[in-house]
Amino acid sequence: MFDLKYTYTKREWIRAIRRYLFLSKMISVPMIFTILFLYVVMIDLVILNRFIWIAIIIGSINFFFTVVYVFLYFIQPGYSYKMSGLELKEIRFVFSEDKIMNENILGSSEVLWEYYHSYLESPGSFFLEIAKNQYNIIPKRVLGTKERVDAFRVLVKKHLMESSELEREKRMKRKDKDI
Repeated sequence: MFDLKYTYTKREWIRAIRRYLFLSKMISVPMIFTILFLYVVMIDLVILNRFIWIAIIIGSINFFFTVVYVFLYFIQPGYSYKMSGLELKEIRFVFSEDKIMNENILGSSEVLWEYYHSYLESPGSFFLEIAKNQYNIIPKRVLGTKERVDAFRVLVKKHLMESSELEREKRMKRKDKDI
């Protein structure tokens, strides 16, 4: 059983949210390179004075995606931390073999492990996924020692699939339906 009480630091929250954006593939390196490539194509079209209307369309689409990614990566994590008052809220999670108890300033709840469908792990946090883009962040620092982190990982793996395993299983089920 793990009884964890903590408050998030602003830096920890922002880093965890940014890491999750990449782990969940909401933002990926190929997407970033595609946007950069399209900017190069747009600039090339403008310099050559050809297909200006195509350059304007490409530039408009790129600008939209750039604004969205800048917002998601740079603005939204700090804004969500500030607006939710996380620096003042102590959070408590109790993880047992059959359920998870969550307690915070808004109230408390007990849920079975089945409520969560998968998890992701980064160097600093565990992300217990409730649904796509809905998750609880458990900082590894609150677990203390490496041994407790390993024991927590074993408990989580016992009840949940790693997100990549879940995606692989969904793909296999889709292939089975196609056959």
